Amino acid sequence: MKAFEKLAIACGGTGGHFYPGLSVAVEFKKLGGTPLLILSGRHSEEQKLKALEHNIESEIVPSPPVPTGILEKLDYSRTCAINIVKILKVFSTFRPDAILVMGSYTSIAAGIASTVSKIPMFIHEGNALAGKANLFLSRFAAKMALSFPAVNARKILCGYEITGMPARAEIVDGRLQGKGDAIAMVNAAYGTGFSDKSPIILVFGGSQGAMKINDLVPPTFDMLKKKEFQIIHLAGHDKIKETKARYANIDKPRLVIESSDKMSMLYAVSDLVISRSGGSTIAELCLFGKYAILAPYPYASDNHQRENADYYASSGAGTVLTDTEFTITKISGLIASFLDNPAEYVEKGRLSAKIAVPDAAARIISLIRNSI
Repeated sequence: MKAFEKLAIACGGTGGHFYPGLSVAVEFKKLGGTPLLILSGRHSEEQKLKALEHNIESEIVPSPPVPTGILEKLDYSRTCAINIVKILKVFSTFRPDAILVMGSYTSIAAGIASTVSKIPMFIHEGNALAGKANLFLSRFAAKMALSFPAVNARKILCGYEITGMPARAEIVDGRLQGKGDAIAMVNAAYGTGFSDKSPIILVFGGSQGAMKINDLVPPTFDMLKKKEFQIIHLAGHDKIKETKARYANIDKPRLVIESSDKMSMLYAVSDLVISRSGGSTIAELCLFGKYAILAPYPYASDNHQRENADYYASSGAGTVLTDTEFTITKISGLIASFLDNPAEYVEKGRLSAKIAVPDAAARIISLIRNSI
């Protein structure tokens, strides 16, 4: 078996690609290996600093545009060529034993560079529908690690294995928190007055927020204000002012903030979740065993969030509302049913534990070690 001491991880783009890649890097370092992140995208400088908090080095390459129109495709090809050359230089000094690409169009250059360098390439797919970039790279890859069973597995041109979605250590560890302790921690962190006397509903739309969720969930709560419940709503970047305004007449214990770096505590205190269905969100819901009302983002590439949501709901732990179904009438009916019997929904949420993979990062590293 070939030595496996150095691992390059291409995880540019959104947090949905970066944080799972960082989680693998942290685990690999813990096991005695040397990881190097290859970053690309508008958040790469912030991501580099985040990696340094874990003493993990990274290299930044230019961010290519989304290859949509003819001009964008030409610009993408030009930037991709520049990135291939730069990544080849990185490989010549770092000399990785393997490379793991975390998906998205930003990873194509790293995948091509690894093929040119004859460095074994592995792919991680974060959604139930394998993306176009990963499918393209699969013809050159040794193996693909899947977060969930792939609905288009027949299009994958290399071997594959379900390893799960790598989650941050604080998320994995946080699932062991008791609700009472987590409520005390949230109250201490945010100055709130939550109690365990009534259910807590967690609402969020991803790091950027979701306008439809922000627009429709508060008035739904207003319709149900005679019932007893508490609210945590993460509005997303630049959406806090208008979201707070929608709660002005709702006299319930609540926390309405832009975002949080304490998601493990928020999951731990919640009894019901209303959210989008990105790959990381689905994996985290599995870890915490929460019943979820899932509203897939309708403009995600190839509608992959719908496939993620359907997979989660198939465990019995969630309900999927498409964009047209996500109405005040539908949402209020589901929340009212939950509030009439929250214990039943808490039990249903625990059904997702059967598809949870808390050791996903370790499984990916094992897959690579056993395949090079």
